[in-house]
Amino acid sequence: MLGKVYKGTMKNNQQVAVKHIINDDGNIESFVREVTSLSHVKHPNLVSLLGCCVDGDECLLIYELCPNGSLSEWLFGNKKKSSTYCDMEV
Repeated sequence: MLGKVYKGTMKNNQQVAVKHIINDDGNIESFVREVTSLSHVKHPNLVSLLGCCVDGDECLLIYELCPNGSLSEWLFGNKKKSSTYCDMEV
């Protein structure tokens, strides 16, 4: 699922990555399947899914934050700084 990713800070000051997905096709079942699959995956080299939220056609996935950047940024050097932050309450 494609979507924009934002850096967020929860009320307990934990920094997270928030993936915002707009479900244009209305197929919420694929989102639910992906959330179910991701919630069962635990590995020291993968970020954990901390939570999700669905509101109409907008979906949010909340992940652990990779403070040193993504694997793609390290492999391909396409690191770009974003000034987008969001505050959230979980």
